[in-house]
Amino acid sequence: MKSYGTPINVKAQYGDDLRRIAIKDPSDLTWDHLSSRLSSVFGISSTTMRVQYVDEEGDNITISTTEELEEAVALFEDKPSVRFTVSSTISADVASRTEISRGGSVPHGKYCSPSSQTKKDWKLERKQSKDAWRKQKQASKEEWKKQKYEQRQSKREQNKQDKEQFQTDLAKLASMGYQQKGFNGMLLRKFSSSEDRVEKAASILAKNTELQELGHTKTGLNLRLLIKFDGDLEEVLKVLAEKKEKWTRKQALNEALDTLHKKGYPKRGLNRMLLMKHNGDIEAVEKLLMTSAELEKKGFEKTGLNIRLLQKFDGNTELVEEFLSSDDKKAFKYQKKQFKMEKKEMKKQYKQDKKADKELKKSIKQDKKEAKKVLKEQEKFEKKSSK
Repeated sequence: MKSYGTPINVKAQYGDDLRRIAIKDPSDLTWDHLSSRLSSVFGISSTTMRVQYVDEEGDNITISTTEELEEAVALFEDKPSVRFTVSSTISADVASRTEISRGGSVPHGKYCSPSSQTKKDWKLERKQSKDAWRKQKQASKEEWKKQKYEQRQSKREQNKQDKEQFQTDLAKLASMGYQQKGFNGMLLRKFSSSEDRVEKAASILAKNTELQELGHTKTGLNLRLLIKFDGDLEEVLKVLAEKKEKWTRKQALNEALDTLHKKGYPKRGLNRMLLMKHNGDIEAVEKLLMTSAELEKKGFEKTGLNIRLLQKFDGNTELVEEFLSSDDKKAFKYQKKQFKMEKKEMKKQYKQDKKADKELKKSIKQDKKEAKKVLKEQEKFEKKSSK
C-alpha cells in the first residue's frame, strides 16, 4: 500500500446529500475503513452500498477493494479532493428495512426496534392499499349508480312516448268509428311491434263488424280468431260454424240429459254415453234404459252389462237373459272387456271435448280481461289529462 504524507479529503454524494470526509492518517486509506465511514454517514448498509468515481475518460468506475481505492486516489492526486458517488443496490425502502433488521442505525437520529419499524411500514402500506381499494370501489359504485339512473330515465322517457303514441292511435281508431276502447287497445298491443298497427287494427275491426252482421255477436271470440288466422274471413267463418254446431249439439245433449233425469234415469254419465252413441236419439236410449230396468228387477243388477248385451242382441231380452243365465264365463268376460273398452273410448272423447270447451272459455275470458285493463288505463289517462 502506498503512503500519503498529507490528509486525504473525500467528497461523497448519496442522492442529494453531499458529505466531506477527511482521512487524516494515510494508513486508514483502506476499503473497509472508507465503506464503514460512508455507511455511518449516510445510514446505509456497507453490503448494499455501491461506490463509484468518474475517470479521465468520463466513465463511472465502481470500487470494492483497497487496490481499486488506491488507483482512484492516485487519479485525483493533483486535485484538492477525491470525489465519489454513493448509491444502494436495492430500493431505499428495502435498504432501510434491511439495515434496521441487521441492527444498523436509524436515519434522522430516531430510534425504534427493527421489528416495530418493519411492522409500522407494513401497516402503513396495508392502510394505503386499503384506502386505494375503497376509493376505487366507491368510484365504480358511483359509476354503476349513474348508469342505472340514466337507464331508468331513458326507460321512463320511452314509456312516456309509448303512452302518448298509444293514446294517439286510440283516438285515430275512435275517429274511424270504432268506439270500444277496450278491444281497440287490445288490438293495438297485439300489433305493437308493427309500424302500421292502426291500419291492421282497423282492418280487423272492420272484419269483426262483418261477422257481427252475419250473426256472430261475440266480439272477443271474433277478434281472437281474426288475429289467429291473419284476418282470413273464410277460415274464421269455418271455425265459427264448427263451434256453433258443436255448441248446438252440446246444448241438445244437455237438454236430453235433463229430460232423461226427469223421467227417472239419474245416471248422467251412462245416459251421456248412450246419447252420444245413438246420436242424441232419446227414444232409443229411453227404450234401452227401460229394458235394462226390467232385467234388474229379474235379478240381473249390472246395468252396464245389461245395456251392452241389449245392444248386442238388438234389444232381444230373451237372448240377453239366456246369456246372463249361462255358465259361459269366458264369453262373459270377453263381453265385459269389450264394454270397458267402449266406455273408456267414450270417456276419452268426452274429456277431449271438455278440454276444448275449457280452453275456449279461458281465451274468451283472457280477451275480456285485457279489454277491461285497457279501458281502465284509458279512464286513468283521461282523468290525468282533465286535471
